[in-house]
Amino acid sequence: MGSTGDVMPHLALARALAARGHRVRVASHAFHHGLFEAAGVEHVAVGPPLTLEAFNRAVDEVSRIPAPIKQFEQLVRRLFLVEPRRTLDEVSAVMADADLVVSQRFDYLGQVAAAQRGLPWVTVNLTPQLLFTMEAPVHPAPPMGRVWTRFTWTTLEQMAVPLNRHVAQVLAALGAPKHPLDVVGARSPHLELVATSVHLSPVRADWPKTVEVTGPWFVPPTAYTPEPALAEFLARYEAPVVVSFGSMGGARDAGAAQAVLGALTRVGRPAVVQRGYSGLLGDRALPPHILSVGPVPHHFLLGKAACVVHHAGVGTAAAVAAAGVPSVPVPHLFDQFYWAARLHELGVAPKPLLRTALEARALAQRIEAALSPNLARRAEALGHRVREERGVERAVAALERLMGVG
Repeated sequence: MGSTGDVMPHLALARALAARGHRVRVASHAFHHGLFEAAGVEHVAVGPPLTLEAFNRAVDEVSRIPAPIKQFEQLVRRLFLVEPRRTLDEVSAVMADADLVVSQRFDYLGQVAAAQRGLPWVTVNLTPQLLFTMEAPVHPAPPMGRVWTRFTWTTLEQMAVPLNRHVAQVLAALGAPKHPLDVVGARSPHLELVATSVHLSPVRADWPKTVEVTGPWFVPPTAYTPEPALAEFLARYEAPVVVSFGSMGGARDAGAAQAVLGALTRVGRPAVVQRGYSGLLGDRALPPHILSVGPVPHHFLLGKAACVVHHAGVGTAAAVAAAGVPSVPVPHLFDQFYWAARLHELGVAPKPLLRTALEARALAQRIEAALSPNLARRAEALGHRVREERGVERAVAALERLMGVG
C-alpha cells in the first residue's frame, strides 16, 4: 500500500525471490499494476479502486495536519481500511495457495487474511524509529535519561490509542483473531524485516529477536536509455540540481512549483525537475537551463546530480544516500521528518525545510548550503557504505530460513 517509495522495495524483493525460483504474487493498489507488470511480476489489484488523483488529494490534505501520528491515523482511515470486508476477501483470495505472506507493517487486512488461513506472515518495517527502545527517546525528543525516554514512548503509545481502538473494532467486526497493535501497525510474531540502512537509522540492541535489519531493498540497476531531451541536457550541463518530490504533491502544487522555479532562478544552476505523481511544473514554459522530466530511474539520475531536492521519503532518502550526493530534504508528512532529520544529523544535508514553509528564498539558501564541498565529501563517504549493504539478499535469506528452504 502507499506511494512509489512504499512499493519499490517490495518490487525489489519480489524480483529477488523469483530469481531464486519462488513463485511470487503481489497484491496492491490498482495503479501499481503497470510497475509490476513491466518487471514480469504477477500483480493483483485489491481493494476499492484508488486513482492517482484521489491518492494525491488524500496525501495533500493529510500533509496539512501538524502531528505525524495524526497524519498516519488519517492515512489508515482514508487509504488502508477502506471497504475492509471487500479488501479482506480479495486479499484472502490472492493468498489461497500461498506458503508465506509478506505484509507491510500497517497492512492490517493482509495480516488478518494470513492468520485466518493459518499462514505464517512476515512484516516489513520502513519506520524503524517507531520501534520501542530504551536506548533513545522518541524522535525528535533530545536524550535526557531513562525516565525521560520512557515518558516519550508512553506518550506516543497513548497518542496511538484512539487509532488502535478503531482498528481493533474494524478487525473484530471481520471476525479477525486478536493480535497486538503497535504504535504504527502490527509486528509479526515470526519475523519483522526492517528494510532500511543501518547507516541512516541506528540498530537498537533491545529490539525483539524477531526483528532483522537487512539494509534497504533496491531494484538492481538495468540498462537505461534516457529520452533525447534528457540526454542532450545532461550532455550540455554537468552536475545539475535534481528536484524530485516523488509521490508527494496535490492541490497545493502550484505553490510548490513557484517556490522551486524561484529558488532555481536565484541559485542559477542547471536543474532537472521530476514531475512526479502530481505533475510538478505542469506545462509551464521553462528557461533552457531547467528541464522537466517524467519517471527516470534513481540509479541513473541521482548519481549525476550536484545535489537533490527531495521529500525525504524512506525510499528516496535511501537512494540519495546510496548515490553519494548531498541533498535538501523538504519533508511533507509522517516518517519523512525523521529521514530528513537523519540526513542533516549525518552532515549530508542542511537543516530540513518543511513543506509548509517551502518558498523560493529559503529553498535557494538550502540548495547553496548543500552545494558546499564539505557536504559533498561526507555524502560520497556515506554512499560507499550504503552501497555495500545487501538488503534484498539478506531479506531473501531470512525468508528462506523461515520457510525451511534454500
